[in-house]
Amino acid sequence: MEETQKIQYQVGEAWKGAYNSATPYSYANVVQDPTGLSVYRSLKSGNVGHPLTDTTWWFKIIDLSSIKSESDRIAALNTAIAEAEALRVAAEEARERQAAADHQTASADHTTAGTDHTTAQSDHTTAGTDHQTATADHTQYQTDHGKELERQQAEAGRVQAETQRNTAEGQRAVAENNRAAAETERHTQYTTDHGNAISDHANYVSDHATAAADHTQASNDHTASVDATTKASNVNATLDGMIVTITDKNGVSTSVNIGFDITKTYASVAAMNADAANVEEGIFVMIATTDTTSTENARLYVRNSNAASSETPFTFLCDLDQAATSAWADWFNNYKPTIESDHTRAENDHTQAASDHQTAATDHSTAAGDHTQAGTDHSTAAADHTLAASDHTTAGTDHTTAGNDHTQAVSDHGTATTDHAAYEQAIGTINGKMDEISQSDFDTIFNDW
Repeated sequence: MEETQKIQYQVGEAWKGAYNSATPYSYANVVQDPTGLSVYRSLKSGNVGHPLTDTTWWFKIIDLSSIKSESDRIAALNTAIAEAEALRVAAEEARERQAAADHQTASADHTTAGTDHTTAQSDHTTAGTDHQTATADHTQYQTDHGKELERQQAEAGRVQAETQRNTAEGQRAVAENNRAAAETERHTQYTTDHGNAISDHANYVSDHATAAADHTQASNDHTASVDATTKASNVNATLDGMIVTITDKNGVSTSVNIGFDITKTYASVAAMNADAANVEEGIFVMIATTDTTSTENARLYVRNSNAASSETPFTFLCDLDQAATSAWADWFNNYKPTIESDHTRAENDHTQAASDHQTAATDHSTAAGDHTQAGTDHSTAAADHTLAASDHTTAGTDHTTAGNDHTQAVSDHGTATTDHAAYEQAIGTINGKMDEISQSDFDTIFNDW
């Protein structure tokens, strides 16, 4: 069927190809349905948007699906198109003949109407001449009276126009004042917004500087905290035989050879003093007990030169237990809290710096928004100023026009006054002429009129 749709048919004007609902079709136009298997002829002109199934508008002239041979399909389709073309040509010729007959009838009617019109014009001319002769004075009166009425109406119209222009001038003046006030208000708003933008920008600069200072302080505190922690971690003490090595907070190590022996140990100071006679001078002894409640435990003494019977045969050197406890207490109570405090303060300063930085960013954003708003308000104020200037110019032009119209109205009023005087004079003349006509002559003229 694809091959059938591509055939170039000999009959041109009736064949319209594939059906399109948007195309207007005339009487006897021939189309194919979308499948290409059926052919339809339009039954009326002005056929737009009607489906092929609408038998009021379309007539199915051939069903190609029932024809098996392709050549028979082409022949049937050409025959259908030729018949449709013949119908179209016949309808066109019939319309042309009817148009020619209608034109001939119209020409005859026109000729008859022309003759009747000429006769009517002649009769009208004769009647008009008689009427003009009888009513010459009355016509003149009506003409003068009509002119006077026209002038009075024109004068009234000019007065009304002048009043309307004055009213419009007042309205324009009010509008001009309103626009000027609006411009002033917008300019004030722009100034306020601009000031706010400057203030917000200053706040941003200040907050940014504060944030930077806090950030610097936080960095310094953090550095100090790290340094203190490092130094604390450097502190150490080791014992290797009789050599004690102590490392300070700066990482500097010092080794000392203690080089002595603890010769004897005692359960108490009293037991040590009681055995003084058996201990040579320069010998180191220590109090060593398992009694956890003893306050003498871990005390170191050396035998001095005093007699064994004296009150102080031994010299007290140190309390090793107390020394260890003091060292750890100093660490926990002083040095470690200081380090932790510095570290906490550094973290707080860092948090405050981040908050200040965020505040500064918010202030900067607000300042940018206010600056943009100020620019918009300034543009609006400038546009309103231009509009107000234009309206002011228009008002001036309208005022000048109103003045010119007023001058013209005064001049027209003078002319109307002069014409009215002439009208009154003409009426007087007519009345005088009427007085000269006898009643019988007047009746004759009136009846003829």
